[in-house]
Amino acid sequence: ISAVAGPCLAKDLSKRNKTGVVFTNKNISSAEAVGKLVKTSYYFMDYSDDIVGVEMCAAIKNFYSMVIGSAKDLNTAAILMQKSVIEMGKFIKLFGGSEQTVYGLAGLGDLYVSIAGGRNRKMGQHLGDGHSYSEAKKKFMPNDTVEGAELAFEIGPKILKDLSKKDLPIMYSLLESICKDKKYLVLTAVAETHWDRILTVIGREDLRGNANFGTRLKRYERDEEVNQMIEKDLKKLYL
Repeated sequence: ISAVAGPCLAKDLSKRNKTGVVFTNKNISSAEAVGKLVKTSYYFMDYSDDIVGVEMCAAIKNFYSMVIGSAKDLNTAAILMQKSVIEMGKFIKLFGGSEQTVYGLAGLGDLYVSIAGGRNRKMGQHLGDGHSYSEAKKKFMPNDTVEGAELAFEIGPKILKDLSKKDLPIMYSLLESICKDKKYLVLTAVAETHWDRILTVIGREDLRGNANFGTRLKRYERDEEVNQMIEKDLKKLYL
């Protein structure tokens, strides 16, 4: 069995814009044989024997496109991008794939295209604005299929059951927000003025000026601790 994945938008391919994808098969010579049948001057491919990694990248990049799309600015998006790529590698490795596959067209390449203009990114924007998934779907995207959300409903419950937030904090938080219809809070996107409001709501004004939570990156690195502090009061938060 061979599979193909990578950043291939139909509208660009139809215009014969240069497009690169990955053909994969456990027997890489088989993937190469298939590739030779369809390769053109504008449609070309890399080859891989990591069929698990390539197929998983094609699927879970939809999760991380939503995550990165939830960021309020490019600096925050860059942090989430870097953390997401690392976490994609960890997830793939858990299931026998190669972490290196994430850094190719099936991983970074496809993730970039999805962030740039896909429906997953649009849903991420709505989640980042403070809407629950059900609210965002009904209000903004009622007729759209959001691939990442559909996948979340299929495999999310098992991931939430079998894995922990400590293992995959970014994916876990997103899956909780979709599968349990919780509001999704991107801690790195919380500016200082909003952080002050959060501290007021949860009654932890004593943390103002605390170096451990002084920057967006610091809050991201301690997201488990912060989430525990605000979870009981999350319904009061309107950023």
